[in-house]
Amino acid sequence: MKVIDKIKRFLADGPKAISYATGTSSTDSFFQPGGRDKSRLEKYQAIYEKAGIPAQAIDSYALFMLSAGYNLVSDDETAKAIVYQKLRDMQITKLWWLAITRALNYGDSFQEIIPYKNKPGISRLVHRWPGPPTRSPGSMRARRGSSRNAGG
Repeated sequence: MKVIDKIKRFLADGPKAISYATGTSSTDSFFQPGGRDKSRLEKYQAIYEKAGIPAQAIDSYALFMLSAGYNLVSDDETAKAIVYQKLRDMQITKLWWLAITRALNYGDSFQEIIPYKNKPGISRLVHRWPGPPTRSPGSMRARRGSSRNAGG
């Protein structure tokens, strides 16, 4: 191809569009309900609780993220030990497991920070929604009869 042909091609109009993207509504609805009716969530929960391929696929994400444990990095070894013990007391890996699996299964996962009543700091973290706290790493280990260190 000659230089002149390349320049003509570069300067030419683009192809004419056959179809155009258009909206289907006359109003902007950025936050439409995502179909969160209770029956649909119960159906998703039933599918997940039956185990099988869907549950294995969801659990594989949590296993991939949590199987290596976690590592706290700090120059202050005393502070590091305090934070590590607090995370263990709060069963942080169980909360992470629930957050990951529930978010994948239901689309959302919420956990509440519970402060102390009469002093500053976090008393505990609690999984709130959705679904009951089942199929967590702790309950699976209990069924298998094994134990392993979740942190590191």
